[in-house]
Amino acid sequence: MTLQELSWSIGSASGALSIFLVAFAIWRQPSKDNSDKLHEQEQEIQGLERRVGRVETQLEHVPSKDDFTALQLSLSELRGTVSMTEEIVKTVRRTTQNIDDWLRAKGS
Repeated sequence: MTLQELSWSIGSASGALSIFLVAFAIWRQPSKDNSDKLHEQEQEIQGLERRVGRVETQLEHVPSKDDFTALQLSLSELRGTVSMTEEIVKTVRRTTQNIDDWLRAKGS
């Protein structure tokens, strides 16, 4: 093999290798882009999982429908008790006023 043939062979091999590497890079690039996107999505999913976990933890402490119903019943009972107490206080006030008026009239 002559020097010229060897040079041509090395040049051809170098050219073929260059074409192969360019083709490989072009073929590999979408895979790398997809890998990067998948990594970003995995990180986003992990962040969302943490946020959902915090929301679930806080929801454990929120009163249930039954709790609100029991509270509503208690408030209704309390309103009734306050109304009855108000009527009793009015009666005691009238009686006290009558006694006061009678004592003032008797003292004069």
